[in-house]
Amino acid sequence: MRIRSRARKFAVTGVVLGALVCATQAAIPAALASTPAPTCYQYGCDYQDPIATNCADSAYTVKSVPLTIGSYQVGVLNLRYSAACGTNWAQVVITDGSTPEIQVQVCNDNDGHCSAEYTVYNSQYAYSDQVYAKYDPATAYGWVTYSGAGTFNQVTA
Repeated sequence: MRIRSRARKFAVTGVVLGALVCATQAAIPAALASTPAPTCYQYGCDYQDPIATNCADSAYTVKSVPLTIGSYQVGVLNLRYSAACGTNWAQVVITDGSTPEIQVQVCNDNDGHCSAEYTVYNSQYAYSDQVYAKYDPATAYGWVTYSGAGTFNQVTA
């Protein structure tokens, strides 16, 4: 009797482990498929949207500076970088809850090519198109305007 009960335990354990392995293997491709590859690379990404091209998926903030009016901080200006695409872009995030007019732009400091200035109204978030600057310094520019009062800052890395 003891042999049978052990055999049953091993059989049940084997079925459970087999089901776990199958479920895990099925989940791995789904997780990998959730991060699409970038649709551009290097200069091919110039003047394109970093989110639409999937360059933003693996991006990080290289450097940030505060955006202030007087001594009051209204937001931050970020210089973003995607190693997968070799590109940079400007990003402004408003942190005080207001919805001003925001303008952003990024430039490759070595060859001087820049994204267009991008403007959004009544928003708390804006980002520019990207420019290729994998081996060059880049500068992000950010402007915020509130009913005639405004602030400007830039960040280079």
